[in-house]
Amino acid sequence: MNLSLKAAIALYCLVGFLLLLGGGNYIFRTEYLPYHGQATQVPWGALSPGHQGTYLGLMKGGGAGSAAAGLTLILLSAFGLRQRRSSVFWILPLLALTYLTTLNYSTYYMNSATSGGPPIQVGLTLLVMVSLAAILTYLGRPSRSQLSAQATERRGEARAYLFIKTKIHDVEQYAKYVAEVRSLAARWQSRYIVRSRPIEVLEGSPEQWGDFLLLVSEWPSVETAREFWNSPEYRQVRELRAGAGEVHVVLAEELPSPAGLSKGV
Repeated sequence: MNLSLKAAIALYCLVGFLLLLGGGNYIFRTEYLPYHGQATQVPWGALSPGHQGTYLGLMKGGGAGSAAAGLTLILLSAFGLRQRRSSVFWILPLLALTYLTTLNYSTYYMNSATSGGPPIQVGLTLLVMVSLAAILTYLGRPSRSQLSAQATERRGEARAYLFIKTKIHDVEQYAKYVAEVRSLAARWQSRYIVRSRPIEVLEGSPEQWGDFLLLVSEWPSVETAREFWNSPEYRQVRELRAGAGEVHVVLAEELPSPAGLSKGV
């Protein structure tokens, strides 16, 4: 998880906690707050039981809405964003910004229509925090290839492996290619699991390997590996190793279970 996403989660959770705190204060109040008295210009004790019950009901309802919004922010950010669920990357900012925008509008209306109201600075601060979190969420969102790889992994599809047999002619040029391709492949959730040189030939002709280097990279699925191999980004990077080495590449898929071995061989 990148730093932008971590910061966004922290901001969302902080705002969620503050909304929970404010909502709880409204829910458990036994009388309205001082700024409500300034707005109504009637002391709490001077209100009839019916009016008191109406105000408390409205306060508890508003508090419940605030607490629910805060809990939603915490859960969606702590679990949805951490697990990089694609839908959460636009649902969470939309819900947070919508709720806090309407909350600030109601606060502004109460302050402008009466002689009292909640401190508008609090709502605006929360709105700024959520806006910043939304920007960080956008900056830290996974690429389409990463989301595709994660979805593939959640579906339980068999992993795939690229077996790369390489004989390097130009070490400096090939090193430039390796530096670029590693960071690019990581965007498709790939990782290198074997790098062997020299190669120990246990059976067959050692001359077939000579000075070759063997690399094996793991991929979430065959489709992901093919998507990477045929992508415009990789085609551009592949130009870096043109003439720098002799390369042979094989793509293979793992067997989903031991039972598949008898079917596949």
